[in-house]
Amino acid sequence: MNFHALGSIVSRHKKKLILIAIVAALSLAYPRAEIEFVTISPDDSYRLEHWWPGLLPALYYRHIRDMESPGFVRLYNNHDNTYFGESPVIDFFGGRKTYWPIDDDRTVSIDGEFEFKNVPPTK
Repeated sequence: MNFHALGSIVSRHKKKLILIAIVAALSLAYPRAEIEFVTISPDDSYRLEHWWPGLLPALYYRHIRDMESPGFVRLYNNHDNTYFGESPVIDFFGGRKTYWPIDDDRTVSIDGEFEFKNVPPTK
């Protein structure tokens, strides 16, 4: 192997290699999604967990998709922890209001940005 040629390649791509090393180190330090906070429905039936997507996905959504505060939610039955589903990554910039099911309406809505439809009753 020609080490002189390898040294030449490294010196030409030094900035890219440093950037790759920084991103790799950060992704190891912050590897996955983290829960930010939990919202409970007024009747204590449903639990909505608000998640941060993790460092690399957050960078992607902030810089490529122009999202100020990317995140996603997971919906559960608050009594027996039945998992109902997960939203795609949406922008929570400025806050999002949660609309809980009322009477026969079985929809949980995140400010109209995403809806969990036909959510089973919990009682």
